[in-house]
Amino acid sequence: MANLDVVKLSTVVKEKEDYEQRFDTPTKENLPVVSRDDDPVIKNIISAIKQVERKMQADSVKFDFDILNTDSHLWKDINTPPPDRSSMRYLNWLQRTKLKLEEMDFSALETESRAYKIKRFLHACFRNIEVYLQAYGTNETLEYKDVKEELQKECESFEHESQTDCHEQEKELVTIMQEVINGIPEDEKSNPDINKVIQELEDEFKERGKNSRFLIFVKRRMTAIKLADKLPDILHSHHLTGSCISEEQGGLSVDEQTDVIERFQSGMHKCLVATSVAFEGIDIPDCNMTIRYKLDANVITSLQMTGRIRKKEGKGLIMGTFKQYHKETLNIERQYIMNKSVEMIVNNNDNQALAKELDKLQTDTLKKEEMKRSTRNAITKKNAQFELHCRKCFMFICKGNFLRSLLECHRVVIDIDLMDTIKTKPLKKKARFFDGLVKKYKVEGPCCHDWGVILAKDDVNMLCLSQDDIKVYNTSENKYEKNFRKWIEFPFEVDEMTEEEFLNYQKLVKLS
Repeated sequence: MANLDVVKLSTVVKEKEDYEQRFDTPTKENLPVVSRDDDPVIKNIISAIKQVERKMQADSVKFDFDILNTDSHLWKDINTPPPDRSSMRYLNWLQRTKLKLEEMDFSALETESRAYKIKRFLHACFRNIEVYLQAYGTNETLEYKDVKEELQKECESFEHESQTDCHEQEKELVTIMQEVINGIPEDEKSNPDINKVIQELEDEFKERGKNSRFLIFVKRRMTAIKLADKLPDILHSHHLTGSCISEEQGGLSVDEQTDVIERFQSGMHKCLVATSVAFEGIDIPDCNMTIRYKLDANVITSLQMTGRIRKKEGKGLIMGTFKQYHKETLNIERQYIMNKSVEMIVNNNDNQALAKELDKLQTDTLKKEEMKRSTRNAITKKNAQFELHCRKCFMFICKGNFLRSLLECHRVVIDIDLMDTIKTKPLKKKARFFDGLVKKYKVEGPCCHDWGVILAKDDVNMLCLSQDDIKVYNTSENKYEKNFRKWIEFPFEVDEMTEEEFLNYQKLVKLS
C-alpha cells in the first residue's frame, strides 16, 4: 500500500455472490515424484565433483598458496566443501568460494604467468562443478539423453579452452567429464515423472476436450524447451521463456512471446511449458490445469501460478519432493494470514492512524532509496585507473583508457592492436541490425574464452565486450572490483566515443 500510495483497500463486497459463481478456487493435488534408486548418472556426477575437488586440493595448488604473503581463507574454503553435493548449502559454498577467488590478489606469487595459471585452473574447476550441478538438475527433470547432450556441449567448450598452453590439468578435467558422458545409459525413457505428467495431461484432455489449455511451470529454460518436445503431439505444446537471455541460450524475444501466447489463446497450442515469465500477465479464460513441475515457490509465486487457472473446476497439480509439498503448506497458511490482514485493514475505521503508518513506511523507503542512489552515483563516478581482464581466467584484455561507451549502452575497445589477437566465431543466427550497428561475430580471446561480439559501425569492426565475460581490476587500489550485471553498474567513468575518435580508429583499421 505504501509503495503504491494507496490509503484504502477495496475488495469485492456487493457482487461477491456473482464473483464466486464465475470464479471458484481450483483444487490442488500433489503428484509424488518417483524415486530412482541407484541412479548411475547421479553416482557418476557426484563422483566427478569429488574428483574435481581433489584436483583443487592437490599439493601443487597448496604450494602456490603457501608462498602467498597474505593469509587467505580461500584455501581453507576449498578444502572444506559441504558433504552433500546436491544441497543448496553446497551451491552457496561454490558461489562464495568462486567469488573469493575472483577478488583475490595473487600478485605475491613468483611470476605473473604462475599467478595466471593457478587462477585459471581453479576457475575452470569451479565452472566444471557448476556444469555437473546443472546436469544433476537436468537428470531430475528430463531424460538421460538430455543430460548427455548438455554435458557433451559443455565438454566441447572445455576441450576447446584447454587447447592453450595454460595448464595441463585442464585437459584432465575434460577427461573426467568425458568419462561421465560415456557412463550415461542409452535409455530413451529414463524419467518416470515425465510419463506421469503426460498421463495427467492426456486424462484431462479426454475429459475436457479440445478447449483445454494447460500450463506447466518449470525452473530452467532447457527444461521448458525439452519437456515441450516430449509431450503428446495432439497438444501441439510450445515453450515460453523470458527475453532477458539471448536466443542462443533459449530466450524468446518479446514479439516471440506475444506470438506464442496468442497461439495458446487461439488453441493452436494446447499446452505451454513456461519459466517464471508466465507467472503473471497471461489471461487465458480456458486454462483449466497447471502443473508445477519440480519447482520451488514462495507465497507470491504460488498465488500467481494458481491465478493462471481461470476455468471453473480447474485443477492445480504440484509435482515435487516432500520438502516442496511442506513449503506449499506454509504458503497456504501465509495466504490465509494475508487474507485476514486485508480484511482487518478494510474494516479498520481509524484511517488517520493507517495513513500515519503508511506515511512512515514511505519516508523510510525514500531514505533507503536515496542512500542506494547516492552510493551508486559515487561508484559510477570513480576516475581511478583500471584494467579489464577475462573473468574465466583473468587474462589481461586492455587498459581502461581504451574503453569507450557507444550509444550509451555498448562498451567497445578502441585498441587496434587487440583486434589482431582475438578470434571470431560465427553467430548461431544471422547477423543482427540495431541502432545503426551490425552484430557480426562472437569473439574469444587468446585464452579461448568468450569476450563479447564484433559490432560494425559504417563497416568498421569494433570489439564490444560482454559484462558477463570481464573482470575489472582497479590498478589504483590493487584489487578486483565486484562483478556487475549491467553496464550501468560499471564502477568507473567511461567516456562516450566521439566522432573524431571513431574516424581515427577507422583510419587505423584501414592501415592495419
